Amino acid sequence: EDEDEDEDEDEDEDEDEEEEKEQVGRKRSLPAETKQPPPKRTKVVKLPGGLKYRDVKVGTGAKATKGKSVTVRYRGLLKTGIEFDSNLPKGKPFVFQLGAGEVVKGWDVGLMGMKVGGRRELVIPPHMGYGQRGAGSKIPPNSTLLFEVHLLKVK
Repeated sequence: EDEDEDEDEDEDEDEDEEEEKEQVGRKRSLPAETKQPPPKRTKVVKLPGGLKYRDVKVGTGAKATKGKSVTVRYRGLLKTGIEFDSNLPKGKPFVFQLGAGEVVKGWDVGLMGMKVGGRRELVIPPHMGYGQRGAGSKIPPNSTLLFEVHLLKVK
């Protein structure tokens, strides 16, 4: 009789293992109200001259075009991860005329076509940033600049 009981226990264990394997492979679904689509990650766009950008969030408002006044919030980093400038999350928004040479060329080129409400990451090569001269004590010569830019307004 003891042998029969041991065989029954072995069968029960095998069934439990099979059930666990099925559950591991099965995706658990959430109630419909908690499901959210995965965030859209746009591809990196490389422009002539070496500037790269990626839209973290595509805006739905007015489009930034040459000659328009744009209002932005931003964060600037060196490739080492050291922040050299920011008005995120608070601080006075920065306003400039797009394409007029008021900012580094990488911004004039990299923000074209962006829409209000959008967030864009820019990778600006040295020749479209501060080049061989650098900028003050925070940006060494020949630095690649990384920016996160939020477009707030276009006029």
